[in-house]
Amino acid sequence: MFRLNCHLLAMFVVACFSLPASASVVRLDVAYGSQPVGAVYIELFDADANKTVLNFLKYVENATGERRYDGTFIHRSVPGFILQGGGYIFDPVQGALHIDEYTPVVNEFDAARSNLRGTISMAKLGNDPDSATSEWFINLADNSANLDSQNGGFTVFGQVLGNGMDVIDAIAAQQVVNAGGPFTDLPVVDNANPITADSLVTITRIIADPPSAISADSVNQDFGLVVLNSGPGSRSVTIQNLGSEDLILGAVGDIDALAPPFRIAPGGDGCSGQVLAATVSCSITVEFEPVALGEVADSFNVPSSDVVQPSLLIDLRGTGAPASPVLEVLPQTTLDFGAVGTGEPRTRGITLRNVGGGQLEPLPPVINGVDAAVFSLSADGCTGTMLNTGESCSLSVKLSSLSIGSVSALIALNANPGGQAAQLSLGGTVTLLQPGIDLPDTLAMGDTRGGRALTASLPVTNRGIDDLFISAIELVGADAVLFSVGTECVNRAITASSTCQVQFGFSAVPIGAYSATARLRSNDPDRPVIDVPLTVTVSEDGDGIPAAIEAAAPNSGDGNQDGIQDSLQERVASLRDVSGRFVTLEVPEGMLLSGVAAIDNPSPTTTPVVNVGTLEFRNGFFSFTIDNVPIGGDVTVNFYLPPGQSANRYFKFGRLPGQTAQTPGRWYDFVYDSQSRTGAQYFDDRVTLNFIDGGRGDNDLSANGRITDPGGPALVNIDSGSSGGGGCALPLQSLTNPGNLPVDMPLLLFGVFIFRLSWSLSKKKKDRTV
Repeated sequence: MFRLNCHLLAMFVVACFSLPASASVVRLDVAYGSQPVGAVYIELFDADANKTVLNFLKYVENATGERRYDGTFIHRSVPGFILQGGGYIFDPVQGALHIDEYTPVVNEFDAARSNLRGTISMAKLGNDPDSATSEWFINLADNSANLDSQNGGFTVFGQVLGNGMDVIDAIAAQQVVNAGGPFTDLPVVDNANPITADSLVTITRIIADPPSAISADSVNQDFGLVVLNSGPGSRSVTIQNLGSEDLILGAVGDIDALAPPFRIAPGGDGCSGQVLAATVSCSITVEFEPVALGEVADSFNVPSSDVVQPSLLIDLRGTGAPASPVLEVLPQTTLDFGAVGTGEPRTRGITLRNVGGGQLEPLPPVINGVDAAVFSLSADGCTGTMLNTGESCSLSVKLSSLSIGSVSALIALNANPGGQAAQLSLGGTVTLLQPGIDLPDTLAMGDTRGGRALTASLPVTNRGIDDLFISAIELVGADAVLFSVGTECVNRAITASSTCQVQFGFSAVPIGAYSATARLRSNDPDRPVIDVPLTVTVSEDGDGIPAAIEAAAPNSGDGNQDGIQDSLQERVASLRDVSGRFVTLEVPEGMLLSGVAAIDNPSPTTTPVVNVGTLEFRNGFFSFTIDNVPIGGDVTVNFYLPPGQSANRYFKFGRLPGQTAQTPGRWYDFVYDSQSRTGAQYFDDRVTLNFIDGGRGDNDLSANGRITDPGGPALVNIDSGSSGGGGCALPLQSLTNPGNLPVDMPLLLFGVFIFRLSWSLSKKKKDRTV
């Protein structure tokens, strides 16, 4: 199929057509269990793969209105390869059943339509090119070298449009389990055993020729590093109509406009006022010209006639970099090798990056310290290189020892110019080849309101080498009958460095303090039996803070000075901050506080930033939930600070309205916005937080009568040398990794289970695969 590429000429943007208007488009609505998570639009190659497209559309809806794809689930996920669906539905009684199939379609593979990333192809039986029926797969990578040349070639009959691969990649990132039969690579969204419909990634429906729909090639645009006074960095955002009807665009940025250092490039708005026919696109060029060091962020909106998403929000971020080279080392402080078996070497990587202008020359690394002999440099891709702005190189360090015990050393990392130096701690524990159980000494399940149940999880980690098996978990003690424990971690393999969460429950009883002991038995030869005390308090308010702590708050336990002790009110909670001082939260009458807690940084790999000064979180971070909020209604939270303290910023971590469930969370300044009536307002003794249920600041972004909030009050000191009296001071002009770094998710392995398949059906059918 002929395609016209869009070219950026100078600073002007030209709208262009991506395909003929006659091409079919379908929309796949995706859900995790029963929770909708997004839509994927796919352009079908009607003219080039006509028989295959007609076959696919017949499953979407046939002449009698039967819709066979609706309710099917993604049954195969091979990260870095393919995602496969279109074959099975889940019946709560019979388990997984294959949908009825039409006559196989003749193979229409053409080398002009390769199996590239983002294309959709038909699955088929091995050694039978003309056996494709209902099952399809989406390529997660360039698989042309493999799939174009085997079994007659796999027929590509469409491609994912817009930012739909963000949804597909999010599915591919889910945990994969072996459920037997055709489900050896089944993606699941929870660790339920047995698997239920809520565990699966479901295509709730596929709609042919959907109405107008706005999409961007990416709603998260990162300019990366831009050197100060070097001119603006430039990014192009492509807006496309993925529907079958005309899409009318309004004035770009009419609700959320950009402010310096971001701007729409002169002549770079090719979208405002445009009417985009089906599949037509336009472009917007955005510039970032920093005036200060550090990361900054902003967003702008693209309004349209799309009834589902009338205002598409585009997030921008960029980092101002100094003119001279600056060495950045990741990880920043420690290279942890974890548990390493005797005689089984383990390597870990270090990345060096130039986060300034000019060229950076890394020098040879030097390892020294007490146990330097057991560490060695196994690969050096940095010495002898010159790194330009934003470029990086990698090192590999190996730990190998025959002696058991903890080991540590230091690695010095230097660079020119300027004799720049960094140092990382190297550490690990050399162990025997056996399992090693690691878990908290106690589990404080928290505080609950009389009449409301409580749940909590206990992380059990295998710090050894061999698989860890928990054979039994018993509950003992005077109050044991009031507690319950799940079996999700019993008799399943917990692999090295993996974690399993043991779920505990508590049945609500009259006010008081309750305890029990969880006795875990495992195959750890050193700790075969471990007792973990469990504690719960039941109070009148159930806000998550035990009454004894609230009673110690200032003013004889009346933190908000309303004449009523905080421990007796469901709408008031007092708790200690990171430095042991009391803060108090207050919501309006009739609303309920729960889950109130002082927490660690909700995004440990990132920190909030401002352009000038030092950002200081004197009180740390907090989370809380507000219930009984009118659906879609507003609520005001008074956050009383310790005496003598004040704040002039409140930072939150999460997503903003218009962003999907796949959008990574990020820090944002909860500035008061008069139009949405959300944000923080600052007074001498408190911060007042204004929320709209489901709006900006509500972390679940759902109008469900509940507000959730992770974040914290902060103070910006223009004098960066100010200590601020405790807490955590963050230097704002240090160049840290601005993104959300991937966090290792423990591999969730299940006990032996399979779908309740009709084996007679399985024997009649061979797996359609790639």
